[in-house]
Amino acid sequence: MSENFMYIPRKCPHCNYSGIQTQLSKTAFFRSHENEEVEVIVSRCENCRRATAYNLFFTSGGSYLRTELVSPIFSPENMTFPKSIEKMSPSFIKTYSQASTAEEIGLSQIAGMGYRKALEYLVTDFVLTNKLVTKDESVKLPLSKLIKKLPEESIRELALASAWIGNDETHYYRQNPEFQVADIKEWIRAMINYIEMKASIKRAHNLVNKN
Repeated sequence: MSENFMYIPRKCPHCNYSGIQTQLSKTAFFRSHENEEVEVIVSRCENCRRATAYNLFFTSGGSYLRTELVSPIFSPENMTFPKSIEKMSPSFIKTYSQASTAEEIGLSQIAGMGYRKALEYLVTDFVLTNKLVTKDESVKLPLSKLIKKLPEESIRELALASAWIGNDETHYYRQNPEFQVADIKEWIRAMINYIEMKASIKRAHNLVNKN
C-alpha cells in the first residue's frame, strides 16, 4: 500500500459511504506541467464496491499539497435519430441527449425527469406537425390531453405509459415502482419507430399518388 493512502478521502464519491476504502493500485510518481510530483491511487469502496481514482499532488521536496478526484471520460449513449424526427422536433433530440448524458455520468435522479421532458417535446411537436391541435391548444393542454390527440391507440398507450413513469421520476413516491428509466427509453424508441414508419408511408403514398 502507498504510504500516501492516508490522503485519500474516506467518503465514497459514488454512494457517500464514510467507511473503508481499499487501495487497488497505484502508479509511480510523475511530474506534472506545473512541476508538481503526482501519484495516482485507485481505491474501492467496500460498501458499493465501485472504484475511484485520485491524483495526489506533492512538491518536489515531497510535501503533500492536495488530492483531486480523477473525472471520468465518458461517451454518451450513441443513439441516432431519423431525419423525420430531426426535422420535426430538434428540441426533443436536444433534451433526450442531455438526459442520456446525465444518466451516463450517474445523475440518475435527474435523468428520468429529462426523458419525461423529452417525451413532452416529442408528443407536442408530433400533434402540431400533423395538425392534430392548434398552436394555442398545444400551449394550454397538459401532456395527458395532448396524448389523447395522438391518432392510434398503440401510440397513445406508449406515450401514456412513458408519461406515467416519467412522472414517477419527479415525485417522492413512485406509483409504478416496477418500471424504471429503461422502460421510458424503450417506449420512446418505439414511438420514434412509429413516427418514422408513418413518415415513410406518407412519402410512399405521395409518390404513388403524385399524378
